[in-house]
Amino acid sequence: MNHEYITEHAIVERYVMGLLLPEECAAFEAHFRNCSNCLHNVEAIRDYRIGVEEPLKPGPRSIPWRWILGGAVAALLFAAGPLVWSVRNLRGAERRINGLSAEIARLNEDSRRAAAETGQLRGELSRNAAPSSGSVPIFSLLLTRGGEDSTVNRVRAVNSGWLVLSLEYVPDPAVKSYRARIEDAQGKTVATVDPLAPATSDALGVALRADVLKPGNYRAVLEGVTRNGRSTVVARYAFSVA
Repeated sequence: MNHEYITEHAIVERYVMGLLLPEECAAFEAHFRNCSNCLHNVEAIRDYRIGVEEPLKPGPRSIPWRWILGGAVAALLFAAGPLVWSVRNLRGAERRINGLSAEIARLNEDSRRAAAETGQLRGELSRNAAPSSGSVPIFSLLLTRGGEDSTVNRVRAVNSGWLVLSLEYVPDPAVKSYRARIEDAQGKTVATVDPLAPATSDALGVALRADVLKPGNYRAVLEGVTRNGRSTVVARYAFSVA
């Protein structure tokens, strides 16, 4: 038992009045045996009670001055207990309010950051969104069988905007989705499109920004993803851009 608990729960006053629970009484007695301050408070309140009760007994009796002093001290202690408790509660409430204010400020900052990122993403989507198929040149690519002859498929260079490569393919019921990888003459991947949407029943459309394909030789690799998640090469298309 410590002084904070003793003050907040008016242990001294309740002890003198005999209102403590047995375990509280034992704990407090063990405390004030080694605490001259608490022992002094107990004696002061006892003296005050004796001073108040003695005049009620038959016969003349004067009140010793130390009883009066002890009563005054006890009254001050009794009055100060709730005040100390109120001050501590106010300080705790102030700390909680400060904590909530900091949390609100952090949430506001997160909200502003999220709004800025959303605006940035919308701008990126607007810049990268493919236009309608009516304004996009479409180039059909045939399967390259045997040697990779890029002269079989020719794509006209487009200065800006978008273009679509229409890949000839044979639908496979075991494949649930397709993706395309565009490689340059050195085998470096310059673009990946995933997933692909069927352009027709026997062709897949690959929409690319025109600036991805500079003049030169390329290869489109069509991959299929099976229902068990495995990826396999379905077809290859050699083509040149000029």
